Amino acid sequence: RFVAPSLADSSGFTWPVQGEIITEFGPSQRGVHNDGVNIAANEGVLVGAAAKGLVAFVGTNIKSFGKLVLVKHDGGFITAYAHLGDVSVKEGEIVTAGQSIGTIGKSGRVNSPQLHFEIRKSRQPVDPRSLIA
Repeated sequence: RFVAPSLADSSGFTWPVQGEIITEFGPSQRGVHNDGVNIAANEGVLVGAAAKGLVAFVGTNIKSFGKLVLVKHDGGFITAYAHLGDVSVKEGEIVTAGQSIGTIGKSGRVNSPQLHFEIRKSRQPVDPRSLIA
């Protein structure tokens, strides 16, 4: 069982929340491709930005993702944070690594509190484990 480490102990991108990865990156049993990882955590726990960046989107337009925040980073990277409870940032805001962007929730199509977390480079999904120690 893999448990994401705390936010302070890796370089580049950091895990946005501590918890067990309950859905891995890649194809799942139901044939759906997970473009990120899903991390189980208690409702209300703070979610931190994985790296310094610009908040590019805050909204609920993608129903299955519930409350979603997208952050743009240097080098063509974007991180996505879905199923949030509360959101504490606004579009156009600059966030620092580890800064709270919201809280763990179960908005969207999930039945337990969790964070769906994606890292994309030039629109291509990247396995977060390949970039975060």
